[in-house]
Amino acid sequence: MAATVPSILKAKSGVTSMRLSLTQDMFNEVSSLIIKIADSSATSLKIGDQHIKKHIPLLGEVEAATAKNIRILSFDIRNISLEIKDGYVAVAISDVDFHVEMDIATALSKSERVDVKADVDVLGKLKFGLVGRHCTTDVYDIKTQVSNFDAESKGFTGEILAHFVDLLEKVLRPIIEEQLDGVVASSLESSLNAMLNRNFDVVEAVSGVNYKFQVDVLTAPTISVASGVVFDIGVDSFFNTDKDKPFVVDAVVRDIERVSL
Repeated sequence: MAATVPSILKAKSGVTSMRLSLTQDMFNEVSSLIIKIADSSATSLKIGDQHIKKHIPLLGEVEAATAKNIRILSFDIRNISLEIKDGYVAVAISDVDFHVEMDIATALSKSERVDVKADVDVLGKLKFGLVGRHCTTDVYDIKTQVSNFDAESKGFTGEILAHFVDLLEKVLRPIIEEQLDGVVASSLESSLNAMLNRNFDVVEAVSGVNYKFQVDVLTAPTISVASGVVFDIGVDSFFNTDKDKPFVVDAVVRDIERVSL
């Protein structure tokens, strides 16, 4: 007669087996990873040539200069905060070493290299969702502000350089801000997903018995100042004695499309 498994020992899918809380310290540790990813992503950005125009009475809009070979040399974040709030994690980035170089030419001058620096501040929010049985990161309300452009050039000096700085700020600022919005969002998501969106299943074999503890995130995590980021986790057990059918660890899809909230 086959042994009867007591009902209390039968696996119950979807039942919370443990509750995990991430505290503020965890997000402080993750911040250093975000800094490196953001700098690498920003310096890899491709920014197309820009035609800088100016309004002249009687003539209207005329091209004053062309900026080519635009390249971000550094996006070194020196101050980042991921602070747990009630319902979300607040993102704040400031004191960024932001440096861009480009070649500028006008109708009356040859192309000259111009180095531009500016202040960068970023605010945003993030929370966590659920895809299948794994946690994902959703970043939203990201707003990058680039200000206080300053430039150096061996070819352009004085009032001419100052004039170009004003024109560059008007033309390039919205383009750079939009690009950096994406850089910060993807950096946050990739770094946090690397930590959270992974397979925590335990797969082993002991004394001829194959077993698997399947670890599932059951619901989207809750976020609060009092409790941190709280995950309800279910653990379900499976086993067999077929030596040709061991359990395997399922692959996790990490490149999940970002959701705009």
